[in-house]
Amino acid sequence: MTPPRILCLLMIGFVSFTKTMAAPGDHEAKARQLYKEGLAFRSSGQLQAAATRFSAAINLSQSFTDAYLQLADIYRIQQQPGKAFVQYETALRYQPGHIGALRGLAAVAYEQQDYEKALTYALRLRQQGISGESLLIGQCYQALNDDSAALDALMVACAEMPANSEPPYLLAQLCANNENYSASIRYYQQAIRVDSNRSQLHYELGMMYFNLGDYARAIHSFERAASLGQALNADYHYNLGVACLKLEQTSKGIAQLKAALDQRPRDIPTLYTLAHTLYNTQDFKEAIVQWNLLLSLQPNNAFALFMLGKSYMGAGDTAKGNALCDKALSMNSGVSGTM
Repeated sequence: MTPPRILCLLMIGFVSFTKTMAAPGDHEAKARQLYKEGLAFRSSGQLQAAATRFSAAINLSQSFTDAYLQLADIYRIQQQPGKAFVQYETALRYQPGHIGALRGLAAVAYEQQDYEKALTYALRLRQQGISGESLLIGQCYQALNDDSAALDALMVACAEMPANSEPPYLLAQLCANNENYSASIRYYQQAIRVDSNRSQLHYELGMMYFNLGDYARAIHSFERAASLGQALNADYHYNLGVACLKLEQTSKGIAQLKAALDQRPRDIPTLYTLAHTLYNTQDFKEAIVQWNLLLSLQPNNAFALFMLGKSYMGAGDTAKGNALCDKALSMNSGVSGTM
């Protein structure tokens, strides 16, 4: 081999060696560029293109924590929690204690109803002195039926997040589940002060008033909820109807009970309440219709049969009424004692 040939090969080798030595820096720069492109694609809603860029950035720089977090966020948006969890875990492995990774892991675990794991990650954040995790901690404790710990965490969440209606709302539900309706009302009112247009808050507040026998406030809350878009389902009409009857707003109560039956025609409590109300208002013909409907569902209901007989008597058919009452009494001797 001639000397010029050797020199040429040496120069090629030197250039190749120089490029190899420069590659790590080039990789980092290229990874950052791909990351920026991914952010741009994500902001424009092109999630798949963004995910491709973030993945490519990770391939070039395996410790690129922010790229893992962005990719995990996209997987969450695409409802792929398993893949998201892996990305958050990887980010945490490269940067232990990373706030974004811990929050992502806690959120995914909670969404997957793995409340113990979600609680573990959320408590790690609190141990690091990070505030703002008390809501999730309270939700986890509530899901794990630890009411005392949930109460403590949610009270802290109220202080941490005064502009968020969720902590007082969850406290209201927690108190209601423990039949502490007065405390529940206070928390519902606190939640409403934050978000007065949330119909569910007004409806559930109405139920607390209902449970305490404050039917006027219950009606007001129910109707406020309806004005804000609360679903007017059978439960709504039934509860409003009963509250109206308690205040002797009989016509309105009957109308609400009928509306409830339109949606749930085989509902025993509604049929019973309506039939009994119609009987008490001496609308015997309509009462007969409702008692018959109830008996079609419960043919051995001696009380309903007895009241059907009483309704026939009130409507003027004494013979038929007496016969039905006698039949009811023969079915259940305790019926007469209820009248």
